[in-house]
Amino acid sequence: MSASQSNNTLSRTMGLLAATSIGVGTMVGAGIFVFPGIAGAQAGPAALLSFVLSGAIALLVAVCTAELATAMPHSGGGYFFISRSFGPFWGTLIGTAQWIGLVFASAFYLVGFGEYSLELLREFNTGLSGQSFAFAVGATVLLLLLNVVGTKNVGRFQNLLVLSLTALLVLVFSYGLIDVLGIKGEREVFTHFFPEGKKAVLTTSALIFTSYLGFVQISTVAGEIKQPSKNLPRALIGSVLIVIILYLLVLFVTTSLLSVSELESMGETATLEVARKLIGRWGAVMVMIAGLLATLSSANASMMSSSRSVFALSKDRLLPKKASKINDRFNTPHISLILVALPIAVMLFRSNLEFFAEVASFLHLVIYAGICLSLVKLNAQQPHWFRPTFNIPAKNILGYLGAACCLGLTAFMETASILAGLAILGVAAVYYLAFQRKTTLPAPSSPSRQPQSLIERILIPVDVSEGEIAQMPKQLIKLFRASHVLVLGYKKIPEQTDPEQSEKEELKNRLEQYLEEQELSAVDLTSEVVRTKNVQESFSQAIEKHDCNAILSAHPIQYLRRILVPLYDSHQLTSRVEQLLKELKASSDVQLQLLLLPHKEEDTPDAEEWKRIIGEKLSGLDFNIDTSYYENGETALESPAGIIEETAKDSDLILLPESDPSDRDSFFNNFHQQIESAVSGPVMVVLKSDKH
Repeated sequence: MSASQSNNTLSRTMGLLAATSIGVGTMVGAGIFVFPGIAGAQAGPAALLSFVLSGAIALLVAVCTAELATAMPHSGGGYFFISRSFGPFWGTLIGTAQWIGLVFASAFYLVGFGEYSLELLREFNTGLSGQSFAFAVGATVLLLLLNVVGTKNVGRFQNLLVLSLTALLVLVFSYGLIDVLGIKGEREVFTHFFPEGKKAVLTTSALIFTSYLGFVQISTVAGEIKQPSKNLPRALIGSVLIVIILYLLVLFVTTSLLSVSELESMGETATLEVARKLIGRWGAVMVMIAGLLATLSSANASMMSSSRSVFALSKDRLLPKKASKINDRFNTPHISLILVALPIAVMLFRSNLEFFAEVASFLHLVIYAGICLSLVKLNAQQPHWFRPTFNIPAKNILGYLGAACCLGLTAFMETASILAGLAILGVAAVYYLAFQRKTTLPAPSSPSRQPQSLIERILIPVDVSEGEIAQMPKQLIKLFRASHVLVLGYKKIPEQTDPEQSEKEELKNRLEQYLEEQELSAVDLTSEVVRTKNVQESFSQAIEKHDCNAILSAHPIQYLRRILVPLYDSHQLTSRVEQLLKELKASSDVQLQLLLLPHKEEDTPDAEEWKRIIGEKLSGLDFNIDTSYYENGETALESPAGIIEETAKDSDLILLPESDPSDRDSFFNNFHQQIESAVSGPVMVVLKSDKH
């Protein structure tokens, strides 16, 4: 069992594209394939303003969420932010609202999936008929199984769905835009913009806000996203901007081609009829397929996100512990997924689309208001763990404005939807007061709270040319708490070889497969491949490009009990090396063995002076010093690697502090060709900054 499994934590397997696809895929389903007809019937062409208004509110919440998510990149999203800001009572209310709100949203999307499935069957006159309910339940079971199998597979599935449906939409509605603007045929842009009055813009905004529920779902799976400090803000803000553009394109064409009465009669199939009017039967088929993909991707993202809300509540003991159980085989929260899929299946017996949508919207508007206020509160209190890597300007103004807009929009909803949402919050409040009043929550761990003097960026060179590649020293990577790891796959080539041959792609694939096997999903990792005539020069270029602080060889390690630190110059004991040794000693109680190597310089101190210098620099630290080779001087000058190899037999890690960056080429040559190959354990080179 992996460490992640034993600790009941989820693996970071989702990249930027998969994270963005969670947001886009959730939003596109309702906004394009269900709401154009409903929204157009309520507000006419002015529904465009409804989508812009809702999108602007969503963007306000997205930037607030981005800052919170980089400070707390944990599964749970809005629940996690609010529970850590306002305590377990409000956390329970919001966590429940997130769970049940996404269940309503999922049911809404799956009903749409069932309707589009029937429409596709009718289009081809298959003779098959039945209830859309059967298709919706089948899709629920499919998504449950897919999510249990793993987030990496879900991410790939989501990417495929979103890319396919986006391509189909852009193709059909770009053609429609050309038609509407009169470039191809007769201009058909609407003439009456507010046929239902201006107030209809606000009521429609409240109804269709479900269309923008997807972006915060990205933060609910933050614990499974790679490089969260970069990818979370990009995915959150980028997904909202992408979807606003798509919505406006589709709605502009739809409300230009169809009247309010036509939109009202067509309802959720209006988008389908627009495509039929533009391209004919195959246009309708293309939109049906895109609609199936969109509603399925929306339901998939919502089910996944809802389960992470249950998972987070259970991890905090606000729900039974069993709900956060991780599947031993797939490393996914299968119990949480079942607790989401079952109520979705029950709700599919009803098909009240607008009710489902508005209850989901109400609950999420409350959540989003809480997210915005959490940013304001944490910004005022500045707890030690709140260290976001993405900071927004005027955060108090944006936070209060976002909260006010979200709560203000609920005033334009139907009374039944508001009462249903309040009832859900009321049940959650009673549950907390009756069973969970004594629950306390741990403070989140900050992704940026490690001392800056430690190793921030590590370079790990890996020879990918041939043979078996050594396993990564995972324990060390975790212990160093590096903010970023660069794995440089390299192959040394002869001088006369062209470095741009197609073999580089093959080496890249080999490195990617190797990294997948290493299960480094919890690490902020980048990989590159080079075919090089000069390995040391490639190391230097990678260090300069990525501002690396250390090089670590790829050798497995099981225990860290003894660290050997070879020294030949007092300048090697930089503040970074001193702090690193103190941290390693404190965290793992290792034995530090300092080895003084002979030095050719005439003004080098004697052994006793060396001991005094080291004692001052490493004061309060327990360590041993081997001066025998230093005192023998000339007898060992020709083979520093031989000295290290002989001394390192019982060491688990060789830590080489660099003395002078200007002498780096010869240092690398010694490290790469002699020392690294001479010892069986990992070797780490701590680099000295050129600025020192």
